[in-house]
Amino acid sequence: MKLHYQLTYSDFLALQRDSIKHLNYHRKRALVTFCILELLIFWVGLSLAEHILPTDLSSSLTWGLRISAGILLAVLLAPLSKKGYGLLTNWQYKLLLRKEKHTIWPKDVTVTLDQEYLRVQTLQNGLKTNTEIQWGKIQKVSEDHRHLYLYYDELNVMIVPKSNYKASNEEKANIEKLLSHKLGHLRI
Repeated sequence: MKLHYQLTYSDFLALQRDSIKHLNYHRKRALVTFCILELLIFWVGLSLAEHILPTDLSSSLTWGLRISAGILLAVLLAPLSKKGYGLLTNWQYKLLLRKEKHTIWPKDVTVTLDQEYLRVQTLQNGLKTNTEIQWGKIQKVSEDHRHLYLYYDELNVMIVPKSNYKASNEEKANIEKLLSHKLGHLRI
């Protein structure tokens, strides 16, 4: 069975959002970013309290209030700090690819599915690449409302659109049956 489709810039950004949630690489970086953001917020809380508090308080009381303000601000903004890595990473990808997005995308993709392998052929700017993936090598499967993501190692992913590919209804049913059999219960 074969799937023919085009990967677009928006598909790539959707993959980045998904990989931020599922890859250890991003989890570690998200934790470091969270800690840095929380320290910065704590420092801002200290600084704000210094400018707001009256100057006639004792030194120990002033420091206690400043530290409390820093901790309070860090705790209140922790949910925003947790989202910070994802927002910063997506912004970074958009910034890096803003000039190239019209030359890199779309990519023509042909996926051949059989009982043992997924064979992926991409065509981009006249350059053809072939990748062969054994079903057993797929480590993680993730999905959103438009895509199925097949992680076959820590940083390599195959994106399969759920509906944006050329196939008859019978072929789509067969593809869905094969993917369900090989990867578990899936609905595409």
